[in-house]
Amino acid sequence: MKGIIKFLPVVIFLAVLPFDPALAATHFAGKVAYLSGDASVRHGGKTLRLALDATVYPSDVVVTGESGRVKLSMRDGSRVFIGRNSRVSIDRYEIRNGSLLSGLFHMLWGKTRYLVAKLGLKDSSFIVKTSTASIGVRGTDFIVNYPLPAQLPKKSTAVLPPELKIPVKPTVVALFSGVIEAQSVSGLKRMIKPGQLIHVLPIGTITTRGLEGADIEKMNLHKDAFKTSGGGNVGSEHSSESHGPPPHAPHGPPPHAPHGPPPHAPHGPPL
Repeated sequence: MKGIIKFLPVVIFLAVLPFDPALAATHFAGKVAYLSGDASVRHGGKTLRLALDATVYPSDVVVTGESGRVKLSMRDGSRVFIGRNSRVSIDRYEIRNGSLLSGLFHMLWGKTRYLVAKLGLKDSSFIVKTSTASIGVRGTDFIVNYPLPAQLPKKSTAVLPPELKIPVKPTVVALFSGVIEAQSVSGLKRMIKPGQLIHVLPIGTITTRGLEGADIEKMNLHKDAFKTSGGGNVGSEHSSESHGPPPHAPHGPPPHAPHGPPPHAPHGPPL
């Protein structure tokens, strides 16, 4: 059927990856600064539970379920808030002299808020892609929303079931600050200003209008949509940035090492 992406069966291997401190120190993309609910990561062909303070790497795929929320603190200072029922791939994250050289995220579905640090290099790029859009940014706060498959399982899984069908639908972007350039599959480009809402359509067109209160309520695009269930801001509950890892966390790093790559396996136990 036109507009439907079908996936072939995938074999899942469940294991804890060996950890190379030297490799992590130079090549990891960021760390998990907040974790709530059902969340996992696809890493090196294996599916692992995410753990607070775990490192994430280029090519990792972060997946959240119905109750899952994840905040990633990237190496350059950017922050990525992944909402529930989302699947986000860190396709590329390259650092040069402490600044981001090239960041590329691919959202298969879900809702993610990006707070992008100022790009300090002349040739720096931070790009978010969906099936229907490519969004390039410079020092920006924005949310990208892409519709979920109708039959998405409630429990997160980093392996796509073969029967899963993903409709190709509009990508919705709400811009709160900064500047972004949206590009459609047809190559059409549009510069977006703060306070604007855009729809990048599968046919290659882009519609733009002011972001209104009714839009925010209807589409749940609140900037605080990534708060915890108890009402605190993302990062305030079980957050390594605000309080450090819980002293009895079974999968996080020891309490004396709240920053940087953990001294053991980069993720939690296998699912």
